[in-house]
Amino acid sequence: MNKKQTLKIEHRVIGGMLIDSTFISTIPLKPDDFELMTLRETHAAMLEMVAQGKTVDLVTVAEHLEKKTGKGYLSVLERAYESAVIGVSNTPALGDALRIHSKQRTARDIGQQLAESGDIDSAMRALMGIGPESHQYSYTLGEATRNFYEEVECGDRGITTGLSDLDRLLGGFRNGDLYIFGARPSMGKTALAINLSLKADVPCGFISSEQSHVQIAGRAAAILSQTNAWGLRNRVLSERSWSRIAEATSRLNEMSYYIFDQAAPSIIDIVRRARAWKHKHDIRILYVDYIQRLRASSKVIPRHEQVAEVVMGLKELARDLDIPVVALAQVNRSVEHKDDKRPSMGDLKDSGSIEQEADVITMLYRDEVYNANTQDIGIAELNVEKNRHGPTGRVQVAWIAESMRFEDIQSPYECKDERDTA
Repeated sequence: MNKKQTLKIEHRVIGGMLIDSTFISTIPLKPDDFELMTLRETHAAMLEMVAQGKTVDLVTVAEHLEKKTGKGYLSVLERAYESAVIGVSNTPALGDALRIHSKQRTARDIGQQLAESGDIDSAMRALMGIGPESHQYSYTLGEATRNFYEEVECGDRGITTGLSDLDRLLGGFRNGDLYIFGARPSMGKTALAINLSLKADVPCGFISSEQSHVQIAGRAAAILSQTNAWGLRNRVLSERSWSRIAEATSRLNEMSYYIFDQAAPSIIDIVRRARAWKHKHDIRILYVDYIQRLRASSKVIPRHEQVAEVVMGLKELARDLDIPVVALAQVNRSVEHKDDKRPSMGDLKDSGSIEQEADVITMLYRDEVYNANTQDIGIAELNVEKNRHGPTGRVQVAWIAESMRFEDIQSPYECKDERDTA
C-alpha cells in the first residue's frame, strides 16, 4: 500500500466515524494507527469525546479540536466526511486495512531501530507488542455471567495433575492461571513437573532451562515405564524392563509434547516459543523449569525486579494464550536452618512478586531428605499455601525415587530398584 492509498483510507475511516459515531467504539483503532498527524489528533479527540459522553459529528469535533489546539480543523474534517459519503458501510473493512498497515509500518520502524542499535531484546519486546489481537477483552456483566455458567455447566474439571487429592483441592489446572511449585534442590521439582506433564493428556509445552531435551526424555521414559532411571541411563536393565521401556517409548512418540531446552532463556524467548507452539500445535498447557533461571529483559535492574518481570510475563502469557502455566521455583537456603524445614511461600527466592502474581502456590517437601529416621519414607508433601479460587491444604503422595515418580498413595505401584537390573 503506497502513501497516497494510505492517506485516502485514513480520511475515509475518519469520515465514516464522523458520519456514524458508533464506529469510534466498534473499530479497534488507536490514534497512533493514523500516519497523518491531523487525523491522529482527530481520532484522539473523538475517543476523548465519546468517553465524556459528548455528541460526535463534523461540527462538534471541529469545535473541540479548535478549543484544544487553537488551530482550525474544519477543512480537514470536511474533506474526510466527503470522501466517506460514497461508502460509509465499508468503514470497518477500511479500519482493518488501516490497522494492518499500521502494524507493518511499526515493524519496519522496529527493524530500522534494530539495525541502528543492535538491541535484539528490545526489538523482540516491541514486535510482540504489535502481534495479532486474538481475544475479546471487553464484556458486559451479562456476557460475563453467561460465560461463567457455560463453563460451570460444561463440567470442565481443568487439566488433571494426575494426582487425585491434588485435583480435588485445586480442581485441576485451569486456563489463564499461573501455578507455582516451589522446593529446595533435590526435592524432585523437575521430576514433579515431568510427572504432571505426562499425565496431562493434552498437547503441552515444556520449558527446560536446566536440563537438556535428552535428559527430559530419559526421565519421561523411566516415569512412564516405571523403570529404574539409573539402570536405564547406564543400560543395565532386565529384559522385562527393556520391554516396558519399548512400550513407554511408543507412547511417548505419540504424545503432542514439545520441549524447549535453551539454557537460561529470557522471558521474551519463552513468550515467543509458547506463542509459536500455541499457533502451530495448539498447546493446552505450559510447564516452566524454573523461574529463577529465566532472564529478564535487562540484567542492570535489581534482581527482585528481574524476577517480577519474569513472573508477570508468565501470568500475562497464561491470560493471553488462555492456558494454564505451571512454573517451578527455587526456595531460599535459609529454610535449612529452621527447626521445621517445610518451606512456606515466603521462603521462595525473591518471593514478593511470585506471591502477588501466582494464582496457586504449592510447596514440595520430603521429610526423608532431612530425617533418616522419619516414618514418611517414600512420601512427598504438596502443601498448597495459596489458592486464589479455593481452599488451601496439604496433600500426601507417594514418591518412588528409583523411577522418579509421584503417584497417589492409594494407587498400586511397583517399586523398581537395582534388583530389577540385569
